[in-house]
Amino acid sequence: MPTTTLFDGLKDGGIPTRSVSVARKKNPPYGYAWLSGEIVKNPLEYKNVLLILELSKLGRRPHQIVNYLNEQGNRSRCGKKWYARTITDIIARQLLNADEGNTL
Repeated sequence: MPTTTLFDGLKDGGIPTRSVSVARKKNPPYGYAWLSGEIVKNPLEYKNVLLILELSKLGRRPHQIVNYLNEQGNRSRCGKKWYARTITDIIARQLLNADEGNTL
């Protein structure tokens, strides 16, 4: 029987998957929030996502963006300092989703 969905393909390939209900209990990516069961842009965080993307377009490397954000007193969702890996993940997610035409 041919695979018809990505989820089925992952299951058929032996890759562990989670149900949607489990995934919704997790925190959404930085810059987004749950609202009535949907992921929407969080205006308090999304402005930082836009700043990170703008600095990246200007040629700043993740560690330079981290230094800038931390020097400005700008903190992550948990109130902690930023790390280059987090910045890299935010940039990669936004670029990937832009290529796929998604907003998330």
